[in-house]
Formats: sequence, structure tokens, C-alpha cells
Amino acid sequence: MTEAFRRITAAIIALVFACSAVFADDAADSSAEAEPYTKEEFPQWAHDLRRTEIITFGSLPFVLLQSTIVYSFWRYYDNDYSSSYVPNPLANSSEGAGLDENEQKMLLATSAAISVGLGLIDFTVQLIRRYSKKRKAQRMQQEKDKNIVIEPIEPTEPSADDMPPPPDLPENVRAAE
Repeated sequence: MTEAFRRITAAIIALVFACSAVFADDAADSSAEAEPYTKEEFPQWAHDLRRTEIITFGSLPFVLLQSTIVYSFWRYYDNDYSSSYVPNPLANSSEGAGLDENEQKMLLATSAAISVGLGLIDFTVQLIRRYSKKRKAQRMQQEKDKNIVIEPIEPTEPSADDMPPPPDLPENVRAAE
């Protein structure tokens, strides 16, 4: 491409961006303010998916660093502690760390798999906790729903049949009465 073509292209792009500000909405309009999300706005599975995604992608850099450190030490040990394999996980380039393309792909794939595993473990733990809380709440509700009915006993006049025999009489005397 020629230099003139590049300058014309850059000028057109700058003009488009400059003109787009002319048609922007007025910021003083209060109806354009966003309302914060509520908990009921999204279903529970969307919250779970988002949490799993955050944990998976958030743990990837840390897992990659740890995987690189472990792999570097393993390589150093596997090559009889050769000075050309001294672990350096914070090298400026892959050549400085002595990793070829296949090793880099393997480290990235391993780290991604571990990160996905961490996300799924957290997802499973959250499901188990939620299920446990739900079961506990159901049990408490069932205990609360059990109505204890107290029925008063009507006092009645005791009859002679209801009265036990006196304890000092022998057994054969009681039978004769």
C-alpha cells in the first residue's frame, strides 16, 4: 500500500469517529441511567455458569504459572540437573525458558484442563451446598408443620373396677373377692 492511501484511510476513519460524537445522546437525560440488576432477574443456572466461568478463567494464569514451575523443575531433574535446563518460569521469552512449541502447547492445554477442573469442582460444591441448605430448610419446615394436638382427658369418677386391689392382701384373697 502506498503512503497516500494509508493517510487517506486514516483521515476517513478519524472523520467517522469525530462525526459519531455529534449524534451521541445527551448525558443529562435521566431516563438513560441504567438500573442495577436484581437477583431475580437471572435464573440460578445463569449465576452458576457465570461463577464457574469466572473461577475457570481467573485461575488460568495462576495454574499456568504453577504448571510451568513444576514442569521446569521436572525437566531439570529429568535431564540430570544440566545447567541448560535450569528452571526459569519468569523468562522473557520461550527461548529463554528453553521451551519448544510443543511444550508450550502442552503446558497451556494442561493448565486449561486444570482450570476447567477447578471451575467444575467449585460448581459441584456449590450445588451440594445449595441442595443441603434446601433439604435442611425442608426438614425444618416439616418439623414446624407438625401440629401437636393436646387433647384434655375428661375427669371421670373412678369405679370399683378401675381401682387396684390393696397391696397388703395375699393373691388368693384378691381372687376370691
